Amino acid sequence: MLRMKNNEGDTALHEAVRSNYIATKILETCKSASHEGTNGKTALHAAVLSEDLDIVKEILEKKRSLTKETDQNGWIPLHYAAYYGHVSIVQQLLEFDRSSAYKEEKQRNMTALHMAPSQGYENIMEAIISCGPDCCEMVDDRPCVV
Repeated sequence: MLRMKNNEGDTALHEAVRSNYIATKILETCKSASHEGTNGKTALHAAVLSEDLDIVKEILEKKRSLTKETDQNGWIPLHYAAYYGHVSIVQQLLEFDRSSAYKEEKQRNMTALHMAPSQGYENIMEAIISCGPDCCEMVDDRPCVV
C-alpha cells in the first residue's frame, strides 16, 4: 500500500513529508517505504523543499543513498537546498554525503556551488566550500563573459 502512488505520482511518504504528518512513523515502521515520486523527486527532495530539518535527518539516517538520487532535471536534494537558501539543510546533507557537493545537474552541469551565488547565498557557498574545497575547480556549461 505504501508503494502506491496518487494521481500526481507521489507515495504516502511524499504526502506525509509535505504535510509534516506521520512521516516519522512511516520511516520507523516500513523499511521498504517507496521514495520515488513526481518528476523523479524522492522523499528527501520533498523534505528539503518543505524545509523540514528533522525529517531530512530521519530520511538520511534510513536512506542515505537518496543524497545521490536525481529528479528529472538531474537535481539532487543538495541542489534544491542551495538554490532556496536552506543553509542548515545544506550542512546536514553534506554531513551525510560530502561527495554530493561535486554532483552536477544535467542541463548546464551546475553544482550546488554554482546555484548558491546566483541566488545571493554567501553562507551556502561557504558551507559547500568548507566540505568540498575542490568543487571550486568545477566549471559549468555557461559561456564565460569577459
